[in-house]
Amino acid sequence: MCFDAYPNWMPGDPLPRMPGDPLPQTPQDTLPQTPQDAVHADTQASRDEGEVQNLNLNMQLEGDYVSDESSEDSDYLPVGESSDDCLYNEFEEDDSDDEFIEARENKRTAAIKKTMTVRVEVEGSSSMVDFKETTDVPVVPLQERSSNIQVPPRPQPNLNEMPDSDYEENDDEVITPEASEEGIDIDIDRRRKKHSKAYNPQADINDVRLEVRIKFESPAQFKKVIQMYALSNGVNIKWSRSSNKRMEVVCVPGCPWKVYASWYQSELTFMIKNYISEHKCSRSLNNRQATVKWLAYYYMETFGNNPNWDVKLMDADFQSKFYFPIGKTKCYRVRAAALQGLRGSVEDHYGMLGPYIAELRRVNRGSLFNIICDRAFTGAPLVFKRLYIGFEALKKGFLQGCRPIIGLDGCFLKTFLGGQLLTAIGTYANNQMYPISWAIVEGENYDSWKWFLGMLFDDLGVEQGYGWTIISDQQKGLEHAISQRVSAAEHQNCARHLYANWKKKHNGHLLKSLFWKAVRCTTQSDLNKVLNELASTSTQAHQDFIGIGLQKFCAAYINTNCKADVVTNNISKTFNGYILKTRSKPIIDMLEEIRRMLMQRIYMKKEMMLKCTNSICPNIRKKVEKNKEESRNCFVIPCGNSKFEVQCIEKTHIVSLSNHSCSYVDQYVHEYYKRKTYMKSYELCIEPLTGKDTWPDVGDTPILPPHIKKMPGRPKKKRRREPHEDDSQTSRLSKRGSIMTCQRCFQKGHNKRTCDAHVEGEVMLMMHIF
Repeated sequence: MCFDAYPNWMPGDPLPRMPGDPLPQTPQDTLPQTPQDAVHADTQASRDEGEVQNLNLNMQLEGDYVSDESSEDSDYLPVGESSDDCLYNEFEEDDSDDEFIEARENKRTAAIKKTMTVRVEVEGSSSMVDFKETTDVPVVPLQERSSNIQVPPRPQPNLNEMPDSDYEENDDEVITPEASEEGIDIDIDRRRKKHSKAYNPQADINDVRLEVRIKFESPAQFKKVIQMYALSNGVNIKWSRSSNKRMEVVCVPGCPWKVYASWYQSELTFMIKNYISEHKCSRSLNNRQATVKWLAYYYMETFGNNPNWDVKLMDADFQSKFYFPIGKTKCYRVRAAALQGLRGSVEDHYGMLGPYIAELRRVNRGSLFNIICDRAFTGAPLVFKRLYIGFEALKKGFLQGCRPIIGLDGCFLKTFLGGQLLTAIGTYANNQMYPISWAIVEGENYDSWKWFLGMLFDDLGVEQGYGWTIISDQQKGLEHAISQRVSAAEHQNCARHLYANWKKKHNGHLLKSLFWKAVRCTTQSDLNKVLNELASTSTQAHQDFIGIGLQKFCAAYINTNCKADVVTNNISKTFNGYILKTRSKPIIDMLEEIRRMLMQRIYMKKEMMLKCTNSICPNIRKKVEKNKEESRNCFVIPCGNSKFEVQCIEKTHIVSLSNHSCSYVDQYVHEYYKRKTYMKSYELCIEPLTGKDTWPDVGDTPILPPHIKKMPGRPKKKRRREPHEDDSQTSRLSKRGSIMTCQRCFQKGHNKRTCDAHVEGEVMLMMHIF
């Protein structure tokens, strides 16, 4: 038997009739005899080469016909339901529900009153009989009509012969019109209201309404919604049950409000199963649900846009929304928790250092990245100690387009772990900073500076340091480390820091002016004149100035090979201020932000110089033009042999033109200050990185953060200013360092309010009064 010809036949069904089988005999007395129930059928014989007539009886009801539960159509669904509801909505009730049975009966009543058309089809012909809607002849349901109308039984097929079927599958739809009875609509709407609703995390949390059957992803999500409800409505609720399986929250004693939720067993859904919405309590001015964790979740987006949002503004914003303050201390804790949620924990950042360094090495070929960790004993976890960052683009740009002068400095990291950032900064053709490399170390000492200088000069290819100039502050152990690594290099000290120490004993505006005048003298004769003037003003100040060492900070003794007349380490201080905001972030975020800032800086500086048509850099051009203006008071006296004597007020210079021409002053500017040299500094670029998810898996043990060194006092966020530094952000004169004079006794060191001196005039006045 070929079953391919009967794709709809299922085991248990009567077998189809085979060609050659005799037609079943249908007695005429079994058909209805009344005109209203009679069905006219036209039969047309159709036989082909010995085959018997093949009868096809197809009854189609056009109208709102409702079958009984005992009918063969087991897939039937009442109006208002679909197969999708039964498959995916587990909250629908079964057929034994009283409400469900009542809806069926109402639909049967409505269906009986409709016009029905019964179509009887016999192969080759068809006819239709319409039953009009009348009161004389009611239409009975199928279960009652089946006793009067008998359909011929399906013949048994011959299993030995099974040709292809001549009949196709009938796809006619049963079209059911909308029910017009009011009772049916009410029942359907009532059942639809029992469908569950899912909480949308993307919706505004302020608009969430609590209802029974609302579904949540987890108990944590449900708890956040309840906390928002409590704070928005000013109710001081309490968690009577709080676990991963079930949660129940109640209001204050005497208030019936309650919410109960638990897991729905058929799926991973946390759902509200009991809810009493009535409140009999008054609004509370304090709420235990305003926890640090929830507030951090609520303000996380705000702190993501503005990490430095003032806690006072946060407290005011919360009070305007929820009608009670939370306090300044809690606001600080909320900001710390929100930033940790955005940036990750400290352990996460140090654990990502291995993949981060591997990604840097993969993208920036030729760069030097070195990380050093400590291990307490064999097999112990790695603890971070130091990290060196040196990009190939910055190294080559410095060697090709910058002068041989390097500024060294260190700055504090502003996290609770401490540590310092050591930097090496150069200066390029436009007299601006050019970062070379930087490193994170445990602190400034001889060992850390020796390691950093070794990494720096090995990367630059500098051996003894001939022709190089190093300028720095008087950091701990730095001078000794420089003398060991680059002994032939010239080492200068920052004049600003030297003046801060010198000023402690020699204060005053005149001495300050003489100090900086002596430092900036470019010739030794000019320096000696200023020193004589300083000695005549203060002998001790002159001796202390000479005792510092003129070769360490005076411009008259600077090696002209570096072509830089700098006497301060401002290029390093500029970089410290440039990365000021990044130093308070975790290590990965700090390093990434520094990299992005420099990557963007290289692009912007290069684009700026491409628009410049001058052969000299802009800042250098300003100096040349300024010198031209000052030369208006110079007088040129020729003396022959291409030599001239130039006299400028009190100074006289000799100029030889035997090998040069003064027709164009730009040709006398050194190559270090030219535009083409500038472009060499930014010839290469720092390559971008991919996301953290794609960083290589190094497979090593995660690195732990360094041990916390608890320092006394509150951590400082701002740099401690020196006494001689002017505070440009204030409009009032500071009284710091001034000595008060009492207006009662006219003595120094106290004021009138604290004066306890005996004044004779006041005693006589008091005796006169009493």
